[in-house]
Amino acid sequence: MLLHRNESGSFITPCRECIFAEFRDNPEKELGATQVGCKFGRPEKFKNRGTQVDWVEDEYVGYNKIHVFCNCLRDREWQKNEGFDVNDIEGAMNKAREDNQVRWSGIILCEESTTIETIQTSIDWMVAQKIKPRNIVVSLRSKNVIKNIQEIRETYKETNIPLYFSRCLEISYEREQLDQCVHHVSGQYYVAVQAGYTFSDVINKLEEAIHNCKLVAIVKEQNLLVCQMGIHQALGGNKMDFIETKLVALDEKNSGNIFSLETL
Repeated sequence: MLLHRNESGSFITPCRECIFAEFRDNPEKELGATQVGCKFGRPEKFKNRGTQVDWVEDEYVGYNKIHVFCNCLRDREWQKNEGFDVNDIEGAMNKAREDNQVRWSGIILCEESTTIETIQTSIDWMVAQKIKPRNIVVSLRSKNVIKNIQEIRETYKETNIPLYFSRCLEISYEREQLDQCVHHVSGQYYVAVQAGYTFSDVINKLEEAIHNCKLVAIVKEQNLLVCQMGIHQALGGNKMDFIETKLVALDEKNSGNIFSLETL
């Protein structure tokens, strides 16, 4: 196996057999090979976020060992199975980027006065993204809109993006409808907006941030909340307090994992 585990069970990624690791004057990693880089620049990116990266030398090779899972790790067997020529590194890089695209779901939060038109504004924005949502969940608080769910379904039938409608006519705390919608999310992240709002660059920025090894837990703007599903579940959603407040209170260092679109 390419990946190792340390004593605590956490993943360790050795760059030794990765096809994207660059070795000075010795690409086949023969005797005396020394890693000098990475096609994706991952060791430096992980160092910049505070991840431990060790330099290891065995009897043949000097290389980096990253104390976390690197999702760009690929070996010759993967390259062969995917049908890439040994020299087609650019093609392999494009495939790795495609494999690692951010997996997200959209959530549209409605009020009693929300109209079908405002819901469609946000759905249109979500389905137009280059990286498509795994599904879209719409919270419904308007009885008038509830009567016309089928009309919305028909409008977006050809997108092949699943739509789910969550009835939230009664709520007992702020953001409860968001917590209810999260149960139906199928992506790694959810992107929640108030009905009628759009944020043209949020998906691209999130994708770039993750590729650059940023630890993105939450992105917060007015009328927008992006959250990693694991964080939402671990902190119990927004009950008792907002999830971003809980994250900061848990550990002051975690406040560095809360971004605005400007800082993302």
